[in-house]
Amino acid sequence: MLAQNFVRDRFSALVLKLAEDEAFLFKKYSRLFKGITLPEIEDIRALTNNTSAEKTKFCIDLIEIDDSFSLSLVGWAFSNGASLTESDFSIYLIDDKLPFIFQKSLRPDVSAANAGPIDCGFKLTVKTFKHYIGSNEKLMIRLKESRAEFENPYIKKARLALDKAMALRESDDFCAVESTFRDGMRDYPSFVDRFGHPAFKKELVWILLSKRRFADALQLISQSGGTSDDSWHEILFARIYTRFNEVENARLWWGKVVKRKPNHPEAMKFFAKFGVPPELPKNNAG
Repeated sequence: MLAQNFVRDRFSALVLKLAEDEAFLFKKYSRLFKGITLPEIEDIRALTNNTSAEKTKFCIDLIEIDDSFSLSLVGWAFSNGASLTESDFSIYLIDDKLPFIFQKSLRPDVSAANAGPIDCGFKLTVKTFKHYIGSNEKLMIRLKESRAEFENPYIKKARLALDKAMALRESDDFCAVESTFRDGMRDYPSFVDRFGHPAFKKELVWILLSKRRFADALQLISQSGGTSDDSWHEILFARIYTRFNEVENARLWWGKVVKRKPNHPEAMKFFAKFGVPPELPKNNAG
């Protein structure tokens, strides 16, 4: 009986979810409805399978994020010769339906090109996008039965900024290099690399270490911002001291690394050659 109630409750919740955005969600989760012939589902299936209606024509001209992390999407769209209304739009990220402000606008350029009605322009603004800036999931826009997917614009901008900064690493103008990375730290504090470490800060720390500016690197690390992992810098110090052949300092930092990640291969290779720190058991050398 408990199992039946659970299934019934889940099904009721699913039908309510479909009511939010019928055709789009039905397509996304269609495999869950195979074999179901209840009236509530059949009505949605008929709507989804209707191919006689003209498909929505649209163009997303601009996707941008302002300094307060509000997301704006600007473009034009129409269906059957009529512009879309607010209820025709939905925005999703990580399966969350994002609330937005809808503004209609005139598009004489579209009308002049006989591409659509003059009132087909729109602007969608998501004020709550700051909660999603670190997500690598695709941003999904639904326009009636059509949809479009885009890379998270925050991630895209941050990656471009990091590429620009990385291209300057070998510049003789270190002030410009440092300034560019610090700008990235300020503008994209939630942007992390594939290890989950603060991307701009991590690269700048490595550059400082490479120039033997150890005190500056430690000061930079101590600054707030980034991730909850406060040990990401340890392997950078271990590697740079190993590169400089400063064995005692390298041994100290590799010791920190293996306390968090026992049997780390780089640390094991170092210990096999130079010995383990006194505070670590000898079997840590492999």
